[in-house]
Amino acid sequence: MLAGEPHVKYQPAHRRATYERSTEWFQFWLMQRINCDPAKADQYARWMAMKDAPKAEELRCENGPSILP
Repeated sequence: MLAGEPHVKYQPAHRRATYERSTEWFQFWLMQRINCDPAKADQYARWMAMKDAPKAEELRCENGPSILP
């Protein structure tokens, strides 16, 4: 949730963040791709803990070195 913003995002920076997160979600689940930016590690750790998530060895980075063990 973004502070001061209802469900429909109207501020450009908030819209962009929402679009990026949605795109990363679909890439993770459908394409087994992740953004290997270390700032995203917590996001992927949460997703990888979900039922039927891809295994770490099935995932590949789309940009840079892996954040996975």
